[in-house]
Amino acid sequence: MTRKSFDELIIRVLQDDCTPEERAEFDQLSVSDQNFARKVAAVKSWLDPLSEEESSRAPDETLLDDILKEIDAPDAPDR
Repeated sequence: MTRKSFDELIIRVLQDDCTPEERAEFDQLSVSDQNFARKVAAVKSWLDPLSEEESSRAPDETLLDDILKEIDAPDAPDR
């Protein structure tokens, strides 16, 4: 497997965008190849802050429901 392939495998698995076969290969390499395991740790260290930033910018989970309720609600009297 090439370096680029390793990088792609690691990113796909860490982003949970992998096939079961890729996950199995990742798990096997993580245990049997120290260089691969170090690479996983390095990639994870720079992906984690990106995931945290993304989740902090996500809207409230109930936002869509709240908007739809407002749309479906009968017109409020004039204020």
